Amino acid sequence: MRTYDVKCPICGKINRGLFLEETEGWMECDQCGNATRIRLAGENQLSMVYTVKRLEPHLKYC
Repeated sequence: MRTYDVKCPICGKINRGLFLEETEGWMECDQCGNATRIRLAGENQLSMVYTVKRLEPHLKYC
């Protein structure tokens, strides 16, 4: 199975050696802990589609 190195769209940390095919594109950032979904578009292409796991604290101030 192939591994991927992906930059977190929230904090910018490079997360290395991720098995995105096994997790259907989901990853959790090692630094900030946010869950992110990466859509595997092609052989060597990644498209960012992300959902922030820690959204609830931000909604309290809206």
